[in-house]
Amino acid sequence: MQSISFHENSSETDLVKCAREGDGDAFLTLVNRFHTRAFHVARQITPDPAEAEDTLIRALLTAYTQLDQCGEAGEFYPWLVKLVVHEALRKVSGGSRQEVPSNEFGIADLAREISPWRGRPQEQLKPQELSRILEDAMQTLHPRTLAAFVLADMEGMSVEFAADVLDRPLREVKNSLLRARLQLSVALSSRLRSWM
Repeated sequence: MQSISFHENSSETDLVKCAREGDGDAFLTLVNRFHTRAFHVARQITPDPAEAEDTLIRALLTAYTQLDQCGEAGEFYPWLVKLVVHEALRKVSGGSRQEVPSNEFGIADLAREISPWRGRPQEQLKPQELSRILEDAMQTLHPRTLAAFVLADMEGMSVEFAADVLDRPLREVKNSLLRARLQLSVALSSRLRSWM
């Protein structure tokens, strides 16, 4: 087994290969590289930090025991995010949030008017109060809609990747993103007007 310091400069693909061969230090290096980002994804979907931590731990245990299922290219982080999202959705699926039917807001008519966020929302909402307002508004979204929003708009991953992670058709994920943007725009507009 190689030492952890040996692995610090190794590529993600090399680390996955070593971890598959039983090198625990290689897996720990992967965890050290990506646990903060993966926790951020879990925290955006699960409302409680303790639940997010539990989600990440369960996803990491799954990753460790099923490392042979990591993609051919050995890209660990996208696969870990997929595990985190599935675990987070499993946790929140018993919640009371209901997905709004896409025609209730006239999504088809508004699709051309709603553009993606300019940059990542958390980068635009630097002040702590604005970040809290966004987090509160995000928790009103249906878990799958929230997951699509976190993956595509907050983490900057492709819509195709979000569709793959959520195991949903691409068109449905695009509609979820439009719905999330619309709902968040409405929620943020009303909250910001009352805040200012």
